[in-house]
Amino acid sequence: MLMRRLGVDQDLAEIYNSAGNYSRICLPTPVVTGAILDPVFPLKTGGIWQMPHLFREDYFDPTARFRRGRFYVPAPGQRPSDQQVLPRFADDGVVRPFLKSLFVYDEYQLLSGVSPPKFVALGTPDFLSMWQVVSVPERISTGEFMFVLKARGSFGILPEVDQTLVPDHGRAKVVETLEQLVDAAHRESPGSIIDRARDVAQWCLATWVASEFNDACLLHEDLGHLIVVIEKQRKMVALRAAEIVQRLHSRVKPNEQEKRGLRPPMEADAELALQSVAFLIRELGWARD
Repeated sequence: MLMRRLGVDQDLAEIYNSAGNYSRICLPTPVVTGAILDPVFPLKTGGIWQMPHLFREDYFDPTARFRRGRFYVPAPGQRPSDQQVLPRFADDGVVRPFLKSLFVYDEYQLLSGVSPPKFVALGTPDFLSMWQVVSVPERISTGEFMFVLKARGSFGILPEVDQTLVPDHGRAKVVETLEQLVDAAHRESPGSIIDRARDVAQWCLATWVASEFNDACLLHEDLGHLIVVIEKQRKMVALRAAEIVQRLHSRVKPNEQEKRGLRPPMEADAELALQSVAFLIRELGWARD
């Protein structure tokens, strides 16, 4: 099977496919970004054409924050280089292949016995987004490997948590509940977002207070009880944020809506729950600077 190549005309933003001696333009033009597999920070690289990989996007789901696509590595030799390009259309007026200056990339191959990358940085060195490889890469009919990526980070919804600041006994679940909240914020109803916000508020407070009071039993208490326990010992603004989440959570329950005449939760309520969780994380001192 021939090695698949990608050619990029930087000036015209045109992308070319190649599987042999000739390249043909890709129409419509695919989305192509710079990529670094399993990046180590701080990064030491130039612009997009000096990045170690390219990512060609085949599918993007903005709601679920998934991307599917293929990776390429810079081909050996001069960059850019003259490549034989086929006419775009039959009526172009050009009937023979012609030379075009392209940045050329070879298909990225997974070597036998080598694990695929776990994380990917996409974009440019001064503006990167982080993505996680979430499935085993599939080899498609062209011989290339298709990767599925999921966005990492909260995209401004919540502050980034410095995991080293979270007590060991609750760290894994703090990260897990935060990821579930961010997922819900992108794709679920206001009620579901508030449910997940309550989970985060409960576990963050439980993790913090269990460490502060040296009482692991507090990890199993619900949010309301934790607020009472902490308030007996300390006056904290963070508790008011947790109370907001607790009160909003009661609006999610149909029986509470009926009994107290409460309106169902709205988008603005879900936003308030997210802001309250963000405030709670900062007040506990876990937010990354």
